[in-house]
Amino acid sequence: MVHRRALDTPQGVWAPPESRGECAPTRRGIPRWRAGTVNGFHVHAVGWLLVANPRAFRPPEAREVAALWEALVRARAEDLRRAHPLCRLLFPRSLPLAPPTLAALMALVERLATQHPERFSGDALRRRRDHWAFQVALGFLFSVLAATVMPKTWPLADTVAPTFFLMACGCLLPALTLWRAAAAVHYCHTHHPVPWNSPQNPSDITQTHARA
Repeated sequence: MVHRRALDTPQGVWAPPESRGECAPTRRGIPRWRAGTVNGFHVHAVGWLLVANPRAFRPPEAREVAALWEALVRARAEDLRRAHPLCRLLFPRSLPLAPPTLAALMALVERLATQHPERFSGDALRRRRDHWAFQVALGFLFSVLAATVMPKTWPLADTVAPTFFLMACGCLLPALTLWRAAAAVHYCHTHHPVPWNSPQNPSDITQTHARA
């Protein structure tokens, strides 16, 4: 593995893209992001947030958010189109985001977190994630206790443990979704904390994040 260090150039000090939080382009045009950044799973998590909170937006806000989401979907579709067919078939959501797609995600996340921090800010998402994770832990704990401690002679002994287990599995999906969404919000705020100034054209916002 080749380690690239900062170099002094006539234009200033050059540093590799990885150290600046940027991407290293590949032959197919899809960037290779360093570990701990966002990918297609985070995009889908943000999409599920929009599906689960349809009443959080007034009609004008809903139109703005829909335009930002459409821009993100188009950019992600372009990522998948440029990816290797085998990668696109086997693990499409694991593919990293290209700079235009990341810019579209940042525009949407900034819009949600700024206008509705009680629902979509990083702290709010982490609190909701912790709540569902606690439900998962309780479900698995009660399932184990029911299977080991409950007397076998009790009429419902055979159904209690599977019931708690299924309840824990049901809480696992929102916990993982909120975990991905909170990670996306944290990444976007950490790397490009551009404040939202409403109203703006969604395409203009995407271009602003791309140039940042």
